Amino acid sequence: EDWVATYIPPEDLPAVSAAIAEAIRTRSVFEFEHRVRLASGGVGWVLSRAVPLLDARGDIIEWFGAAAEVAARREAMEQLHRSEERYRELFEAAQHRAAELAAVIESIGDAVYMGDEKGINLANRAALEQLGYSSFDELARRVGVLAAEIQTRDVETGEAIGEREQPFSVALRGERVVRNVRVRHRQSGEDRIVRTSASPVISGGRILGAVAVNTDITGVVQTEAALRESEERQKFLLQLSDALRPIADPARI
Repeated sequence: EDWVATYIPPEDLPAVSAAIAEAIRTRSVFEFEHRVRLASGGVGWVLSRAVPLLDARGDIIEWFGAAAEVAARREAMEQLHRSEERYRELFEAAQHRAAELAAVIESIGDAVYMGDEKGINLANRAALEQLGYSSFDELARRVGVLAAEIQTRDVETGEAIGEREQPFSVALRGERVVRNVRVRHRQSGEDRIVRTSASPVISGGRILGAVAVNTDITGVVQTEAALRESEERQKFLLQLSDALRPIADPARI
């Protein structure tokens, strides 16, 4: 074992000596990857392999072996391990950010949708309730299909809005759009008016998808309509009062 004392770094001696002792005890092949001192004064890695030569009684009379330099392989493996660790950290960070994003979206009271040309891939509970869907699987489809189901129409004309002109589709082309649309709730059949704010999701100059926030303004629109109707009624009554004032004098009746 002179080579052990000569070439093995002190901190590695226990492990190497134990491997040698086990090979001697079991009269088996010694194979161990370990560090060695180099002639240059540095430390390298080798794979030592030795086969015991036995006499007639089965005792070891000598060892026949060699050592192969494996520093390059070790470095490659360590680089691979570091890369795998880095990818694992990035993946976990991405999962963490995705979970945070999902929590933020779910906390928003308005309906939130995210997706791409293939369809919706993320939405909150408010989105399901606003349109009358029971599960996200029902919602995870192309915008054109969903628009046909909920009968998306122009608020003023009542005409159906084509897939290309859907606010979400416009955002997928890189434009930001805000538009009021009329939709039909799938479960109740009631018409609702929503204000859609849609924007593209852009990274590195590429459009990756779009996000839309739908605010139900049905109550606001109805209130404004009622207010306009009330103002028109008051205006009519004032005009009528002015018109009747000349004949209100008893002396002229």
